[in-house]
Amino acid sequence: MAGSEPVTSMQQMVSLDTLRADRLGVYGNRRNLTPNLDRLAGQGALFEQAWAPFPNTLAAHASLFTGLTPGQHGLLPGVDARIPRDTRTLAGAFTEQGYHTVAFTENAFVSSAYGFDLGFDRYHNGPEVSENELFPGTGSVTFGKAAAWLKQRPPGPFFMFV
Repeated sequence: MAGSEPVTSMQQMVSLDTLRADRLGVYGNRRNLTPNLDRLAGQGALFEQAWAPFPNTLAAHASLFTGLTPGQHGLLPGVDARIPRDTRTLAGAFTEQGYHTVAFTENAFVSSAYGFDLGFDRYHNGPEVSENELFPGTGSVTFGKAAAWLKQRPPGPFFMFV
């Protein structure tokens, strides 16, 4: 059955948009708000100091996915731009190594309209975005789609962006 083989080695990267560090137990919060993230952080690299290349989702994630500075990829506020089609991306690098690459999001600022789908086998943008509603989806639907894919995933390594 697809996706049923045990995972013996897994590489994980977690990117959380607009989450304050002081809400995480691993950074000192004692209210036990994030036990799973705290456990994950305890198993890997934890950065005590980190800086984003730009203070907004669009430019920061474009840099994360491409390794380029905002000045190089051009996704800046007030600029009508997208990641150029010939840009090597994180997802593309995983694809080249034989990974299945999928994404599930409802965030308009990381949509395929800006080129974030480059290198992915499958990229789900969520509901149609309108001028009045940039975030028409819900986390439960998006995470549900990601969970459904995980249950039926093809064998082999994968990279998933949620």
